[in-house]
Amino acid sequence: MNVYEKAGQVQSSGQQVTIAYPKRNERRETSLLIEINSRDRNLVQYPNPSEFRFRLYRPLKDIVKIQIAGGTVPGCLYNLNTGWNQFTFLEGSTRWNVTIPPGRYTYETVCSKVASILNTLSGVANTYSITIDATTGVFTLQRTAGVASFGFLFLTGDFVDFYDQNNTLQKINSPAKLLGFGRADYLSGTGSTITAPFVVDLEFILNRAYVYINHDNTQDLNTIERSVGRQQPHGIIYFDELRNNYKFLNKDTFQPLYSSYPAPISRMATLEIALRDEFDRCIDLNGRDFTLLLEIVYLD
Repeated sequence: MNVYEKAGQVQSSGQQVTIAYPKRNERRETSLLIEINSRDRNLVQYPNPSEFRFRLYRPLKDIVKIQIAGGTVPGCLYNLNTGWNQFTFLEGSTRWNVTIPPGRYTYETVCSKVASILNTLSGVANTYSITIDATTGVFTLQRTAGVASFGFLFLTGDFVDFYDQNNTLQKINSPAKLLGFGRADYLSGTGSTITAPFVVDLEFILNRAYVYINHDNTQDLNTIERSVGRQQPHGIIYFDELRNNYKFLNKDTFQPLYSSYPAPISRMATLEIALRDEFDRCIDLNGRDFTLLLEIVYLD
């Protein structure tokens, strides 16, 4: 023991004193609600409201649980958007790269828009019409005038979806999947029609949003496991019921609980927030903001 006598007094350096730090199960859990609003981001550094850094009002310590308790997320997202709205079209020996303007399309509007674009291509010889069968949901392109062969180049064109060696779709770079086509070139040959082999699915990519939360650029707060090669999100928001074009999150909306065990998160000052689609693209909210109400439980 580091003790010595001076002027008749016994003094100590204090090094022999050990203060017992309370165990986790002996400390009180305190719940705090934090509203994360994308409008509170640095707009210069993070122009996209679906991906930004959020600074907490005050740093928190010894966090044990995090859960989404509420929020508002814009719905009615563009189902054809930059990144998967282009394809290569062939007529005779001439190729065109076609761009479908970003937007939220229905069966009727996607048929009329794509047909209009094809019929106004520079130098096009044929005239085309497009239908989606009301019973089967199958897309058909028909030549209504002209004799030139034609086709969609979803395999050898400039915009091709990426599949892995197991033929699993990893990223879409064209509207092929949405319109019911696979990874192949579809040619009319001697016929006058091209019919998709699968059903049109305009909503498959944006019927849900994956929520990613990372604290202080160090640890992903994921609670959901996906298949090998996929990012692991904190939560998934399903756009099943919308009110005024928004998805409202509340206690009736299941969101998984993140638990830090056995050790709590020692300190948290910032959160990296992102809304992404199935293929890890940031979701285009068209300038609209979203909010998340986080319940954070920490130890006093």
